[in-house]
Amino acid sequence: MSSMNEMPELVLENIIGFLDFRTVYWKDYQLLNDPFVHTLPLRMSNVSKKLNRKIKAKLLTVRMESQSEIMSILSFMEPETLEKIEFLAMDEEMEIEINEIVKTEQWRRAKKLYCTFDVSNLNVEDVSHFPEVNIPVLSISASDLDYLRKTYIRSFNFKSSWLKVRKFKDKRELSNYWGPSFYHRPYSFWYFRMKNSKENILRIMIKRYRRTDIFFQIIQLEDVPTRAIIQGYQES
Repeated sequence: MSSMNEMPELVLENIIGFLDFRTVYWKDYQLLNDPFVHTLPLRMSNVSKKLNRKIKAKLLTVRMESQSEIMSILSFMEPETLEKIEFLAMDEEMEIEINEIVKTEQWRRAKKLYCTFDVSNLNVEDVSHFPEVNIPVLSISASDLDYLRKTYIRSFNFKSSWLKVRKFKDKRELSNYWGPSFYHRPYSFWYFRMKNSKENILRIMIKRYRRTDIFFQIIQLEDVPTRAIIQGYQES
């Protein structure tokens, strides 16, 4: 008969070895006085390595308070089946670096990203591959936004990007990159033609309130206001 200490590992082996999921949700349970729960991510990771098999799921939702904890969860998720990643904040002031998370195969293969904590060291190149992304950041530059614009107008599968920026000081500098905006209070709009489509248009919309919301979205040509200027596609 297995000991009590062995039983949890047997359960975890069954979970990883035989079950596939549509959604996996991990929450911080530090308030619970249960050593097994506290070490569950590490145990799952060890069992995954032992079985040489990862958990298959389309959606992974993680509510943890550090990059290392998130990394431990990502490590036993199957990258080929993972389509959407959700990172949920523990509180409104939460900030996390993601410099190690972005190196994982799970991150690179996912199609959608939804994040509610502030990313303190965002490199826009690390999120530009997502067809759909929603992420708060501490700051971003005009050159970073123009990098995203150039990436998106060349993309075949981009849909939308929503950046919620705590401090954005370069709005005036955007006119050096994109020219004057089409203004409809309280929004500023820019429109750009896509490389491989005559009907699809990249719309960039910026709204300033407590934060600066920056939206990139693909719309149809017929949805562009009559007086708005659509800028032609350029390779540079």
